[in-house]
Amino acid sequence: MRSRCRCECRAACALLAHRLARPVERLGDLTDPAGVLRAVDDLLPEEPVSRAELTVRFGLEAAEVERLVPPQVMVADPDRLVLRARVRHVLTEAARVDAAERALLAGDLGALGALLDASHASGAADYATSTPAADELVRLARAAGALGARLMGAGFGGTVLVLAERERSAAVLAALDRHFYRPRHAGAESRFTVTPANGATIARVDCHGVVC
Repeated sequence: MRSRCRCECRAACALLAHRLARPVERLGDLTDPAGVLRAVDDLLPEEPVSRAELTVRFGLEAAEVERLVPPQVMVADPDRLVLRARVRHVLTEAARVDAAERALLAGDLGALGALLDASHASGAADYATSTPAADELVRLARAAGALGARLMGAGFGGTVLVLAERERSAAVLAALDRHFYRPRHAGAESRFTVTPANGATIARVDCHGVVC
């Protein structure tokens, strides 16, 4: 599914380049992503859109469309392309990453949890990467007192990241065990807790004027 979404994003970039009259190789090339996000319904066609519409109505070359969204990748519904939703997820997710960094620096776990929730909702609705099981885990975690939760992984479905305050973590795990893992005969190895810490850094050690 993620390969399909990447192809649809590439097609969206080609169409945005055509509509904006400037190169857009990837969505990260946009100089005004917020402006594109506000105007996405005007810039990109209502979905689903067909290959023929991209050429006849929106001016892309047929060969370019075939290169950007090859039928062998678009296995299911190869002629029903989703562009607006894919772009909306990528651009809002990039903005959420920046907002999450600010929330972490400020120590605002409530804001970070809300961003995780929004990220999961966007991935599920606009990028089609979630599964019923992941959605249920997110729902159960929030109901048990977690600050937020979202799907994690590099494909369709995956692991769920849950943000909870230390004093609530045991209750959240107990709720997930009771309502999700035990009914599926999954053991405790299916979930675990971690404590956030700084990542790897580079340090310069100066021993009396000599780097050592």
